[in-house]
Amino acid sequence: METQRLSRPNGKFIANKTERRRSIMFVRYADDFVVMNRDLNVIQECKGIISKFLAERGLELNDAKTKIVHTRIPFENNKPGFEFLGFKIKHFDTKRRSVKNSQGYNIGFRLLIFPSKDSRKKHFARIDHVLCQHKTGN
Repeated sequence: METQRLSRPNGKFIANKTERRRSIMFVRYADDFVVMNRDLNVIQECKGIISKFLAERGLELNDAKTKIVHTRIPFENNKPGFEFLGFKIKHFDTKRRSVKNSQGYNIGFRLLIFPSKDSRKKHFARIDHVLCQHKTGN
């Protein structure tokens, strides 16, 4: 998996933590990718740019797999969070053990990354298959 290093138009990399939080995050692995930003307008503009980029190469985004979601609240009839490479990424509201802001106060939610339902089903099916093969073994 590769996380693109963010740079300004002048070619210098963004090193400031505040600037990185405002910038676009792009994570890709093979032909899968995720674009993250706090601003919905930026995400929608990125989707248009990516569609145009792919169209120039004779490719297109799969509408069934392409969606805009929020990691904590439902958005446009989509449940919170998203699946990427067999993992579910989602924020959970919690009072205890939540992330703290720069002043040290709990912000009320925490990010959890765990195997998706499909990945768990496949994993348990493999375990079941192995156990069934070795039923007669001691």
